[in-house]
Amino acid sequence: MSHSFSDLRKAVIDVGLCTGCGTCAGVCNNRCIAMTRRQGEPEPELVAQCQGCGGCWTVCPGGVIPLGELEEWLYGVRREPSSYDLGVYRSIGRGHAEDNAIRRAGTSGGIVTAILKCALEHGVIDSALVTGYDRSEPYHTQPYLATSHQIVSFAQSKYAMVAVNELLRTVAQSSHIRKVGVVGCPCHIHGIRKLQQSQVRPDISEKIAFVIGLFCATQFYFEGTRHLLLEECGLQALSDVRTIQYRGGEWPGHFIVSSGAGEERVLDRHHYVYHFLLPNYRRDRCMMCLDWSAELSDVSVGDYGPVKEDGERQWGESTFIARSRRGEELMRMAEELGYITSMPLKMNHILGSPGYEIKKHSAGHRWAQRRMYGWPVPDYQYTPKWEPLRRDTYFLPEKIRKSDT
Repeated sequence: MSHSFSDLRKAVIDVGLCTGCGTCAGVCNNRCIAMTRRQGEPEPELVAQCQGCGGCWTVCPGGVIPLGELEEWLYGVRREPSSYDLGVYRSIGRGHAEDNAIRRAGTSGGIVTAILKCALEHGVIDSALVTGYDRSEPYHTQPYLATSHQIVSFAQSKYAMVAVNELLRTVAQSSHIRKVGVVGCPCHIHGIRKLQQSQVRPDISEKIAFVIGLFCATQFYFEGTRHLLLEECGLQALSDVRTIQYRGGEWPGHFIVSSGAGEERVLDRHHYVYHFLLPNYRRDRCMMCLDWSAELSDVSVGDYGPVKEDGERQWGESTFIARSRRGEELMRMAEELGYITSMPLKMNHILGSPGYEIKKHSAGHRWAQRRMYGWPVPDYQYTPKWEPLRRDTYFLPEKIRKSDT
């Protein structure tokens, strides 16, 4: 039986399970669905009569995300649901962009931008689906299709949800785009993998060359950004905003806002993230998500930490997890051609992250609590576990573990 948009609205959107990823709008062949903003959040809306093709229902990652099935389809293996690792992978490492301008422009090591630049300049892709800021309302995020000479301008994390996958329909319709690389959060990746596995729109699937997933502990409601701008930064109105950076300046980056009057306001990252956005404005749907490290991507990338170079200057580095053969080849190509430099990393160096605790333990427990009381929850087709991990087993460096035994 084919489902319509009204089924999607009833089962996903109206019960708070929509992630705002935009996949439904991106695959709608009849352009019946458009992404709008509701209280600042991206949400699909029916803008023409639904034809009942069922595409939106099939690809939606809001209600059903069969992680094990998709993992087996992608990588040929299926983990036990109780596994506490970070998903299937071929190699783990840390590194940074060789180009210092790219490294400084990025959130941490600039790895994502460097990979995209390499892929664009060497014909692996001719466009990259990325996130930037709305040109007319620069306090809002918006998806873009970027080329090589534009790619650096889209660097850095944006701490607000964006309907990246909405532009998949543009990818399908453009005769100039033959291959595209997609960068997104885990929910964006879930939607793309459901699209590819189901072959609802092969004209889109065949153009996706690779997918880079971003580590994501949570996204924040735009309302949090609005309060930062008007309360913490003291702007009179959102229209005063000229530019925003959520991770601007040297690592680890800060909230930097420039106004039309030429003034610049800076909020310390520790304050605005850990004492403002994180406790107050986490998106509710994110608090039920069990995927921190983008487990269905070709390459997953996140923060690693600072290293000392050039005297007192601090630079960031990126953690990366090459999961598929395609992802590993992409990383190798970028390194051999001088776009990045990297070194191997043990998994236990990543497991101690707050993001891991938020998604794998806190979100798992919250998911179970909600289901116990009859609240809507996404179906990952396994029951999460959240037992504490022994820090002496998982979180200590390898050399310390060996010296203790």
